[in-house]
Amino acid sequence: MKKKEHVQYQLRISKRRKTVSIKVTPSGTVVVSAPPWINTREIEQIVAARTPWIRKHQQQFAKIYRPPIYRTYQEGSCFPVLGQEVPLVIDDLLKGPPVYDQQHNMIRMRPIPAEKRPAALRECYRSVGKRYVGEVLPRLLYIVGRYVSPQLSPKEVTLRSMSRRWGSCSHDGRITLSLRLFGAPTQLVDYVMIHELVHLYHPHHQRSFYKLLEEILPDWRERSNQLRQISGSLMIEPPLDL
Repeated sequence: MKKKEHVQYQLRISKRRKTVSIKVTPSGTVVVSAPPWINTREIEQIVAARTPWIRKHQQQFAKIYRPPIYRTYQEGSCFPVLGQEVPLVIDDLLKGPPVYDQQHNMIRMRPIPAEKRPAALRECYRSVGKRYVGEVLPRLLYIVGRYVSPQLSPKEVTLRSMSRRWGSCSHDGRITLSLRLFGAPTQLVDYVMIHELVHLYHPHHQRSFYKLLEEILPDWRERSNQLRQISGSLMIEPPLDL
């Protein structure tokens, strides 16, 4: 008799869940989310039944997964900015927060203690992100507006440090984008922004959402896969949600 294959997984109990869900992360980790009233034996049976599906996705991710790159903050260290690797330069003459010097393609930072540099760099990404969103949002609103409503517009777009998500859209029309997203090439940043703008019209991930997304961006799956492939290289520090 063939021995049953055992799948290692992380269990997360949530009172908000009504069913068991199984997720395979890009690193191959299996995460099982379950309501508190389901016992361990039932969870094991569900995981065992989904083992072929789990192994299939682990094999797919193994082909494209790149482990996270946690960068140092020494002068000369490079960080991704809109698809380019940009060196960090300590500038004795700089006053105020670090800046992305687009003309010379460098991140300039004044001399500060090493432990304060991660927070300072996040502010640099915030500045890059705000400028980019300000430049491209009108164009993306026009593109999405041709398929839904020209008056469609988010109430607010904010940027924050998020380790697990690229963006989100609240039911009241407020969009949040991850700071590390702005390390990705612009076509991938645009994909995430369009994804969240479509949520203004379809606040879910049902068939109608993906139908509209595909009409607007026929290659969205390719862009999504590309973003997944480079996700690890966009980490600018150990995961930290602020």
